Formats: sequence, structure tokens, C-alpha cells
Amino acid sequence: KFDPGIEGFVNALEFRGCTSPAIGDGVLRLKTRPSLLGFIFPRRFDGIVRPCYELPDGRWVEVDVTLQEERVAAQLQGTPLQALAEVPEEKGIVRGLDFGSGFVLEPLDEGKRRWRVKVVMHLDPRGGLPLWVFDKACPQFLTDFLKLAMLEVEKVREEQARQW
Repeated sequence: KFDPGIEGFVNALEFRGCTSPAIGDGVLRLKTRPSLLGFIFPRRFDGIVRPCYELPDGRWVEVDVTLQEERVAAQLQGTPLQALAEVPEEKGIVRGLDFGSGFVLEPLDEGKRRWRVKVVMHLDPRGGLPLWVFDKACPQFLTDFLKLAMLEVEKVREEQARQW
């Protein structure tokens, strides 16, 4: 049974009305579970996710940033996302900051069945979490995240197949 440290993530909303080209199409909410017998509080990241796009050399890139990041918050003024960015923190859940993270996916064969995944993360998990704990948890977090992402892609594919 797959039991990740990530409680789940949802593509919370699709915002097409945002006029700034720096703002992507998707809003993602990621929540983690408490760990170490509750000493590490769960975290929530609400972020903007740029759609995955292909580079000329065949690699694919996905980039995200949290709504509360200073540069992003300034661009949200007057958009529907401003209200989401200003939602107060939930009791017992730490709101982490993502200053800009993402994935670079590189195909390893012509059939694109095997891929190399490179991850770039510039995060502040906040809440007094020691950096060594965060560094230790990162590999498992990324594995969990990618497994959940694959499950979400399968759900979308199944839904699209049912609609046809």
C-alpha cells in the first residue's frame, strides 16, 4: 500500500482570467502529513504552476511558485488569485514558501519510455523545521510527489477516456 508523507495535492483551480504572463494556468495545493510523532507539523503550499512545456531540445520543464512569494503577490493585485493568496493560515498547519521550484524531464530513449528527472527546489518550509530534517526528508518527498503525480495523470486519462 502506498502511504506517502504527502497528504495529497489538488489542482485547486484553473485561472484563465489572469492577465499577467508571469502567472501560470494552474493553482496547486499540496499538503503534507505530520511526521516524527507530530513534532513536525503538516505543511501546506498554495502555488501557481506553469503548464509543463517542451524545450527545443526535447526536454520538458515544469515550474511553480507559491502565491505568498513577494514578487508573485505583487502581480496578483486585482486578480481572482489575490483572495486565495490572502487566506489566513490554518491552525496547526504551517504554510511553506516556494520561491521557485520545478522539474526538468529529459527522455533517455527515442520511445520516451524512460526519463531522467532533475529537480530544482528553492523552498522555505517555515515553522522552525531544522534544515537537516528537511534535507533528510526531501528524497522521500520527491518520490512520493512523483508517484502521486503519476496517479493523478492516470485519473485524468481515465476520465478523458470515459468522456469519449
